[in-house]
Formats: sequence, C-alpha cells, structure tokens
Amino acid sequence: MIKEVKPMKMQKAFTSTEIEKAVKRLKTGKSAGIDELNSELIKYGPEIICEGIAEIYNIMAETGESLTEVKEGILIPLPKPGKKPGPPGHLRPIILLSVLRKILAICLLLRNLERLKTKIPLTQLSYS
Repeated sequence: MIKEVKPMKMQKAFTSTEIEKAVKRLKTGKSAGIDELNSELIKYGPEIICEGIAEIYNIMAETGESLTEVKEGILIPLPKPGKKPGPPGHLRPIILLSVLRKILAICLLLRNLERLKTKIPLTQLSYS
C-alpha cells in the first residue's frame, strides 16, 4: 500500500544550483516530450531558467498541483530490435517525457542516490 503524502513546504527546497547540476546531466539530441522542448534549450539557456524551474518544483511540493508537462508523456510503440513489424508482441512501449520531468527525476535521484545504491544495482538507475 502506498502512503499518501500531503502537499507541504519542503524541508530542503530546490535551488537553482541543484537544478543546474541536474540540467548538466541531460542528454542532448533526444526527442522532445509533451512540452515540445529539447533539453538543449534549457541546457544552454540563461541561468534564470534554472531559478524558474526550482520555483516551479517548490510550488508543486507546497500546493500539490503540478503541470501537465510533469505528469504526462507521449507513448510511442517502437518495433523490438530484430523483429518484423506486425503483431503488438513485436513492439515495446517508449514514453517521451518532458524536460521538466527529466530534470525533476535527476534531482530526486541525486538527493536519494546514497540510499538507493544499497537497494538497487547502479545499472538500474536512470540518469545516475
């Protein structure tokens, strides 16, 4: 059973420095998600962007309301390597996430990496 977490002000708020560190880990040349933004736009943009993203994440935590771009992705069925196109069993689902969702995932992973290392093999941790 998953425990419900009520919205509240974070004990350790997201900072622009933390967001910058996560943004540097974004891969370039990847498909855009529902926000239609490529990671390069944020990665090579002005520092004020990271300040705005930190503010968005802190507001989301405090209010419990999140942007559609953080909650949703684009589901794309891709053929499995070496399989002929055709039946659904020859497809694998890929979800294109927004850049905001990727940055949030990286931030949360970095905050919890030490605890996760003891529970999950590093090969299973995306964005690490």
